[in-house]
Amino acid sequence: MDRHVGRDRVDVEMFGRRASFLRTPALMAFMTGAPLLPCFIERLRPGRFKVRAGVPIFVDRTRPRDEAIQSAAQDFADQLSARIRARPECWYHFYRYWDAPAGEHAPRS
Repeated sequence: MDRHVGRDRVDVEMFGRRASFLRTPALMAFMTGAPLLPCFIERLRPGRFKVRAGVPIFVDRTRPRDEAIQSAAQDFADQLSARIRARPECWYHFYRYWDAPAGEHAPRS
């Protein structure tokens, strides 16, 4: 979710700054009731990685859709921020995450 594509984005706060995350996973969770499960891959040593599951995020379907999506995306951003603080060397953002000029979007992955 930390790689938005064009207009498919929702704004969150990450490390005290505004960032845009991908909106569609939270929208799909809202529509289906399926939880989002954050996953974090950490390098242990060359050729060895560990996948850590985050806390499942249940999108509150009783709230207005856009509010529920933003809240779920913020929860994901908070979990990601905690993992980055614990292992900053394991996160590479691939583009100018916070200071990209207006209109510059994340590359497709």
